[in-house]
Amino acid sequence: MGAIVTSKFRTQNLMVFIDQFKTTGVAADDNFLYLGFGRSEAWSDDVNGNDESNGNFILPDPLDEDEARYWADIVGAKRIQDDDISPVLPRIDWDNGDPYAFDGSEGVTGIPDAGRSFISIVGSHSIAMNTEYRVYECVKEPGGAYCDNYTSNSATDCAAAGATWTAETSGFGKCYIGGSYSAIQTDRTTCESTTGGLWLPNAASNSPTGATGDTQQTVAQVIDTLDGYVWKYLYKLELNDIINSTTNDWMPVIYGDAVLAGSEQAVFGDSNAIFSAKCHHGLIHVRLETSDGFPDNDDFRQIGLLRNPELDGGGSKAQSSVYSDATLSLEENTGQLIYLENRRAITRAPDQIEDLKLVVEF
Repeated sequence: MGAIVTSKFRTQNLMVFIDQFKTTGVAADDNFLYLGFGRSEAWSDDVNGNDESNGNFILPDPLDEDEARYWADIVGAKRIQDDDISPVLPRIDWDNGDPYAFDGSEGVTGIPDAGRSFISIVGSHSIAMNTEYRVYECVKEPGGAYCDNYTSNSATDCAAAGATWTAETSGFGKCYIGGSYSAIQTDRTTCESTTGGLWLPNAASNSPTGATGDTQQTVAQVIDTLDGYVWKYLYKLELNDIINSTTNDWMPVIYGDAVLAGSEQAVFGDSNAIFSAKCHHGLIHVRLETSDGFPDNDDFRQIGLLRNPELDGGGSKAQSSVYSDATLSLEENTGQLIYLENRRAITRAPDQIEDLKLVVEF
């Protein structure tokens, strides 16, 4: 029997992970997440004989069996606050040299071909962020059949609604057979009927701008850039989102309770964007600051995420913001070590701030 775990399952797991650390104010019911760091000892030489000072040094992979050693080496721990955990997507800045394609996400009905996914082929993207830090989902690419009311899923339903169904099948793109470009197949229908055939739209695109009400707007939630592409406006990143949760590789998703009533996203965008964008990565942001009182002039090579560690002596759940001497403050092997990462040596200085960002995939 064929079966899959859908993207929604992965997204739901991410949401459960984030929600469990939203404090209720009742310590007995709260879950607390800490970033614990340590290991001053240098890594052993890698399989090629390189020591850790060599630029080609290969870090050892962490193992479950390393937990006892992690606890023995831990130096400090800092509690991760509610707003330090964000759902994120791979950051794609809109560029007219990139191909975009609808990947079958829900959100705007009436865009067929929902079973096709272009994301795994030659760098095509379905989500893009413009220079205004607005994020959009591609819901129609050149050559994709569609209903001009964007609410009907088939030619029959489109006609019944009194709208026009357009079946674009030729031109506007390239054919890939088994992941390789085929100069022979120039017709979309023929391409997709060929075993292993996948149609990818041409890269040229006008950048979507604004939200509903923009001059490019044609119907609710949908922005037609008049180049064969149609976009769905999802949300806009504010300054705090950009500073705390946006990196060169990742951008946060705004959804649910984080969508303010009356905001642009609440009125015109998608409050359920975490599902529409098929988000299944979480970014955890921690700053180790001078005021935390961690040991100076020492280095560390390992970081881990600890769920509900207990205070030394056992029984009491750790709750403080910082444990500057985790070896003495926390009981070894308590709580759950749910993430472990090996890194190159990071040397702490008295006036130094470490801005650590971890991305966890679900």
